[in-house]
Amino acid sequence: MKRISTLLISALLISQLSQAQSPRMVLVEEFTGETCGPCASQNPAFNAILNASSSAISLKYQNNIPSTGPNFYTYNTTDVGNRTSFYANNYSPHVFMDGNVWNDVAGYFTSTILNNRAVVTSPFTVTVTHSFSTDHTIIYTHSVIRATQAYTGTNLKARVAVKEHEIFGYTSPNGESHYEGVMRKMLPDGNGTALPSTWNVGDSVVLDLQWTIVDNPNVFIPYWPQLEAVAFVQEDATKEVLQAGASQVAAQVPFGAITGLSSALTCSNPFTPNVTLKNYGGIPLTSALIEYGIEGQTMQQYSWSGSLAAGASAPLTLSNVTIPSGGGQNFVAKLIEVNGNPDYYNRNLNFKKAVSIAGTPAQSLSQGFTSTTFPPADWMLNNIGAASTWIRSTVGGFGQTPGGSAKIPFYTLSSGTGELIPTIPVDLSAATNPYLTFSVAYCQYSNELDRLQVLVSTDCGATWSSVYNKAGAALSTKAAQTSQFTPTATQWRSDTVSLANFIGQSSVMIDFKATSDYGNNLYLDDINLSGVTAVHNLEGVTSFNVYPNPASNFVNVSATFEKTMPVAIELTDISGRVAYSVNLGVVSSLNQTIDVKNLAAGIYTLAVRSGNSVNYQKISIQ
Repeated sequence: MKRISTLLISALLISQLSQAQSPRMVLVEEFTGETCGPCASQNPAFNAILNASSSAISLKYQNNIPSTGPNFYTYNTTDVGNRTSFYANNYSPHVFMDGNVWNDVAGYFTSTILNNRAVVTSPFTVTVTHSFSTDHTIIYTHSVIRATQAYTGTNLKARVAVKEHEIFGYTSPNGESHYEGVMRKMLPDGNGTALPSTWNVGDSVVLDLQWTIVDNPNVFIPYWPQLEAVAFVQEDATKEVLQAGASQVAAQVPFGAITGLSSALTCSNPFTPNVTLKNYGGIPLTSALIEYGIEGQTMQQYSWSGSLAAGASAPLTLSNVTIPSGGGQNFVAKLIEVNGNPDYYNRNLNFKKAVSIAGTPAQSLSQGFTSTTFPPADWMLNNIGAASTWIRSTVGGFGQTPGGSAKIPFYTLSSGTGELIPTIPVDLSAATNPYLTFSVAYCQYSNELDRLQVLVSTDCGATWSSVYNKAGAALSTKAAQTSQFTPTATQWRSDTVSLANFIGQSSVMIDFKATSDYGNNLYLDDINLSGVTAVHNLEGVTSFNVYPNPASNFVNVSATFEKTMPVAIELTDISGRVAYSVNLGVVSSLNQTIDVKNLAAGIYTLAVRSGNSVNYQKISIQ
């Protein structure tokens, strides 16, 4: 839509009033960002200080430090850039209280700092109101600045901002999911409106400004019931804010939304959507008209009524939905009417999730992520509480080129879980010694417990069993570092997971689940299932020998290859516990002796990985 902005300034000279100074409203501006980790950790306490005070007015500039977030900065880069330049801001979270009175990291801001400023009276009053057009696409702001004491300035400006009181339903890359006071537009722009330099008692200026809410289908747009206006008088020569005022939100509304789908992978079609209805805040949710279905198909409606308190959730079972054939599909749901009022529809809270029908079980599973398509064909992503999780990296396991891997950027994700799931189950009904192998690379930032799990389900995802669970130092393949981790060829490890407990099952689902503790990046590659129907041969091998077998002291492994390639060896017991592991790097031959004399007697599995293939051989240790 075309943006409309008009300006009316009236200077009204009022008869002389008795000279007095006015109580101060303190303007607290913060530069923060969706990708800023320290912002996520410091903002809750910072916001609590502001919310506890009747003298504070907040205004948050969502910037691009350390990088551009997907929503707020993208929506209005111009005004954020203007205020960034005005204050010469270069870090986040950075707070400016009344312009030049105090500025520092948000975590250093205290109620004492705020209260000490609030008791300093002001020579002005600022009163602000706002209203909307009938279709709620235009906000009209009305600000009155009045002098209660004679004042002479140098370069006085009036600035008006439209801010969003609260924002719910979006978890940013840094883990924040509740935003307050986000600046949406400066009126008429960040430069403000010039004010007279000399004021007598009773002098006033009236600013009537309007803004047509800009629509952008790719980001969170301003939600009209939560918009309010902030006006402030600033001396640009010193940057001091002399007084501020704010209007109040137009209405208290429930933030109702569909927030979850119990399973994104189904074994039946049609399937029954079990969803979660949540009231993020505001007032109790008493009714909702839900429109849902498969994106691009005919929608269905479900009418809910009850009483859902702020912050509460309730499970709902919707009527069956048919998933069309022909690739990935999206299940969508939105509340088109809230508490009987269609005007409270909030497009930002629309729910969308990829859904898939499980394929026919197969007796193989192999994925090297060499294709640029991600997730690969017959794989799906399930992100929980994070803006994005698994992505493709061009880095191959053990330095393979051309290569590729799945990467989860824990370095920029302060929280959230990402699941990478093959949509075709594996058939272990005739398996004799099934094993799952994969290459992993990870390092901590300091001492975080980023986690990788391998989960298995035999009931189409209704329940899951953990067969692999490593976190922190146990998951690491390199010492901690504070820069983003990209593995070299020698910073990978080959891990093996026994699936012996699932022998006889005809449909086994596998889930690679990664959970962030805001550490450093994790990479996954070379996923292979073996021991189901036949042993895989080693790639490019000209000779291969393992002896003696049975063994009691040593096992010798030797091989020669047609070309140099990355080679790794791992010995595991029947439970999947790793008894011996070595990464030999890139070699053209193999001659390794494994000391087994201190191992408990039993059947072990020797896994030898060369390039993109793995050989498994049972070893009896006596």
